[in-house]
Amino acid sequence: MIGLDGGPVRMICDEPADGAWNMAVDQALADSAAGAGGRAAIRLYGFRSPTLSIGRFQSVEDVRLDRLQVDGIPLIRRPTGGRAVLHAAEVTYAVALGRAHLNPFTKRAVYRFVGDLLLAALTDLGVACRRNDAPVGDAADPDCFAATGEYEVMGRYGKLVGSAQMVTRHGVLQHGSIPLDGSYRRVARYLTGRPAAPAAGASWLAQETGRPAGFDEVAGRLRQSLAEAAGTVEACGLDAAERQRAAALLPRFAGASWTPAGAP
Repeated sequence: MIGLDGGPVRMICDEPADGAWNMAVDQALADSAAGAGGRAAIRLYGFRSPTLSIGRFQSVEDVRLDRLQVDGIPLIRRPTGGRAVLHAAEVTYAVALGRAHLNPFTKRAVYRFVGDLLLAALTDLGVACRRNDAPVGDAADPDCFAATGEYEVMGRYGKLVGSAQMVTRHGVLQHGSIPLDGSYRRVARYLTGRPAAPAAGASWLAQETGRPAGFDEVAGRLRQSLAEAAGTVEACGLDAAERQRAAALLPRFAGASWTPAGAP
């Protein structure tokens, strides 16, 4: 069991939604967790339709906007760092913590904490996985799954979870993608300066387990495993203040000034 300070961890499980709304909710949860009396939260969700996300500081010049438009793929910018991800068939996780919830509170400590949660949950799903010990690949590659950072989760066939962080003076948001199948590898089509072939060294859940699995099954089993690993949890949804905050943030994450033009 991997404990946190500050009372029961909130466990929020949402149906797939639009990308901009998902980012607004994650930001609202991060703001809530980092506030006075805020509680740690774990959220599982998905994307209603394939969506390309880029990291907070990633240049939009990495993206083939013309191809996104032809294929009807929305583009969003995450509040966290990292590189581009095509969110297709996946379960997405988010962990929002305030500084009082984890001691010591450092970027690496959070990656280790979340990595241990994911390892425990994925092992319960029958995945032989481990935490990466040292960076692998080109960190400047615009494709998130083309490089594996320290503490990221590896399966037998390659990187299995793409994760990114936003750390502030008051807390942290870490979220990432757990691909169910290989459809996310089509990201190569939408990136500049990349061959059409997907990056090597990336994996997905069906490849690791040898059988297909849908969103509902995987999210349900991850919810149970994460609850066991995190200790005392409380299943809940967003509270009224968080919903209001997410609604207020939605124009930012859906807007041109934030996404194509770059993070302010």
